[in-house]
Amino acid sequence: MRKGVERDGVARRSVLPSKSAIILMPLHENPSAVLRSREPALAVVRAGVTVAALSALAYAAFGGGFVNTDAMWTLVWGREAINGSWPDYAAGPTPHPLTNLVGVLLAPLGSAAEPVLHVLGFSALGAFVYTAGLVAYRLFGPIAALATVALLLTRDVILFYGSLAYLDVPYAALVLGATAMVVRERRRGRAVLVLLLLAGLLRPEAWILSGGYWLYLMVDGRQRGDCSRSSSPRRCCGFSPT
Repeated sequence: MRKGVERDGVARRSVLPSKSAIILMPLHENPSAVLRSREPALAVVRAGVTVAALSALAYAAFGGGFVNTDAMWTLVWGREAINGSWPDYAAGPTPHPLTNLVGVLLAPLGSAAEPVLHVLGFSALGAFVYTAGLVAYRLFGPIAALATVALLLTRDVILFYGSLAYLDVPYAALVLGATAMVVRERRRGRAVLVLLLLAGLLRPEAWILSGGYWLYLMVDGRQRGDCSRSSSPRRCCGFSPT
């Protein structure tokens, strides 16, 4: 293989003998840096594929099911909203902003909205199992993660809730996703708060969690500022809001 470098240019030239092709690569680009820049996108793709596989396993393990009454009401309210009338929330269960939005998005599908909602229920179940396994992996290792996934996929109650498209399942998946981020990096900040914000649109308990995490960020940030200005490192030793 013959390699040549243009000293006055910005390209490195490599000649491949198999095809006698010339490949130009900018000198300022570091291959490892390029790979690192693609890691977030690759992580999202891997997570999506894993969630889809777990959702399929859950469906195969439970064998179908049906959408529960509470979830069906979101389709009714969504159909009323797109028809220009105010949804009759008094006639059904407690409405939740995020599920109401899903109902509005699915309402134009007509009769196909119910099976799509059923698929979303199992997808939320797959996300719940994935995030629970991810938390276990980051805290205790791969064996704990596998045990967690196996345990959840063999619990009839959890599979039943997913098949019914209960809102508790996506709520738990969002909270566990935020937990997985904090386990990896305590001061993840905005990403954690976004997940807890979405979870709060399903159940208000998540607002308490987001408030507690925001308070932790404030206290920890103040502590870091005090430590950076302190001339004695001993003042900061052993003091952590964790």
